[in-house]
Amino acid sequence: MPFTEPNRYWPRPDWKEKLRSTGGIRLRFDSWQAQLFLYWAWRATGRRPLLKAWTDLAMSPEHARMSLLTDQPTPTNDSGMIPPEIFSRVLARSRATSIDPNDNVEDVVLEDPPEYGDGASFGVRARRAPSAPKEAHARKPGTGRGAQSSLGK
Repeated sequence: MPFTEPNRYWPRPDWKEKLRSTGGIRLRFDSWQAQLFLYWAWRATGRRPLLKAWTDLAMSPEHARMSLLTDQPTPTNDSGMIPPEIFSRVLARSRATSIDPNDNVEDVVLEDPPEYGDGASFGVRARRAPSAPKEAHARKPGTGRGAQSSLGK
């Protein structure tokens, strides 16, 4: 099963394609599926790094809980769609009562789906999620988007 208490998860083999093909068109804007679609759109296009995308998403604890499905993935359900890189954060948010971008479950177990390999068993790998930054880094004046070039002066 994609999610097993207390901290085990395996994404569906086609999670990237499922998030891409969802397209956000038929999703309710306030659904957990739409939030995962939006997160992955930001990440897959390189528009936002992981921590910025997660912070900007501001997924509610309720949506996080709803996304932790335990059903076997099928073509007609949304089980296993959480991108593995944010599973630990989704799990922490599901246990929270408020939104704190620094919440994280440090020791989660990410498993390869049974469809990978011989199908009879799947490997297990433990990982530590990246820690959220303690403070934002200040941008130097005159750098980044909108900075004026000194060329031609």
